[in-house]
Amino acid sequence: MSNINNDNKPSKDAIKISMASYVTPAGWIVAFALRLISNTYDKFSTFHLRQSLGLNILFVLLWVIFDKIGNWYLSQTASVIYIGCIIMGVTGAANSILRYQPLLGKIYNRLFRFIK
Repeated sequence: MSNINNDNKPSKDAIKISMASYVTPAGWIVAFALRLISNTYDKFSTFHLRQSLGLNILFVLLWVIFDKIGNWYLSQTASVIYIGCIIMGVTGAANSILRYQPLLGKIYNRLFRFIK
């Protein structure tokens, strides 16, 4: 888990957008729309939108796979890890910290470069 140097303080809009992006996939869509409406195109909100999109996609995929397998324990374990990552992301956004999500955060940042 590494932090990225964030020299400039993000705006309050960027912080709100970043925090909202972690709250379910629907929250990500709302955060992305708010970003477009408010013209908040900064490094901070871009970073958190990428991280939360990767986290939400991964959770949905794992949930579908574990549901098809029928393994309740794996499903619950994935849910607990997902909630922990959401808490980490929201607190990082609230405190103006750019912190990659565990294990796959750097991959999310490269994979979702289309979010600018």
